[in-house]
Amino acid sequence: MLTRDQALKQEGEGKNAGLRQAAALFKSYLDMAPDGENAMSARAAYARSLQDAGETAAVEGVYADMLADPAKYTALQLFEAGVVQANGKRFDDAAKLYEAGLQMNPYYRDALFNLSNVYFAQHLPEKMGPVVERLRAVDPMNPDVLKLAGAVWQERGRQATDPKAKKMTQDSVIAYIDQSGKLPARVTVTQFTVSRNGTANLVGLAENLGAASASHVISFDLLDKTGAVVGKTDVKLDAMAAKASTEFKTQLVAATAVAWRYTFK
Repeated sequence: MLTRDQALKQEGEGKNAGLRQAAALFKSYLDMAPDGENAMSARAAYARSLQDAGETAAVEGVYADMLADPAKYTALQLFEAGVVQANGKRFDDAAKLYEAGLQMNPYYRDALFNLSNVYFAQHLPEKMGPVVERLRAVDPMNPDVLKLAGAVWQERGRQATDPKAKKMTQDSVIAYIDQSGKLPARVTVTQFTVSRNGTANLVGLAENLGAASASHVISFDLLDKTGAVVGKTDVKLDAMAAKASTEFKTQLVAATAVAWRYTFK
């Protein structure tokens, strides 16, 4: 990581040479510990270093086996690979990786959000729509999610030929953008981990978007890989000042939890 950080501070061929050196070091680690504790982050850093050095063909090789046989990998490994592929604008491969990961963990919020954006980049509203609806059920108090719902209609409008259909899609886009600006609060989960002893930890930020003080309750469901609820917890937000933010933390025993969703009152 130090080698990569130093390379990113340089310009031109010096930067590329440093990134290639960093990539070689990450590859050495992966050869020694392919299933090690840091293998997932090392693989992602290896691919990013190659990508930043302009070695696009080599990046494709890093994830060739994942694309060929995704069942050999965990959902998180596939999601991490999807991030790298999407950043490199290899949207077809990114979509395949996210889709495979979501078969194993269908309610993982960041993967749903990222796959929605990949489908938007691919101009595939028919695929984007159902993913965005699942995302809205997971993360309803996020203006960015509502804007994605509007983007589905934006893309449908771009492809529409009938004037009435095009007008309807334009109205839907405006409606979702309007809704996103009227949400009473924004909820952002910044950390979700499950420790070895089975304790699930949720950390996040709640922001009162209204013009007056308000109290709310966020009810979290923790989900296993099938989508079944394996834990529940409430976060109470008492007398939040207007336009103010507050951090929340909660934990409970839910050893099989792999994702979360919430409702807001």
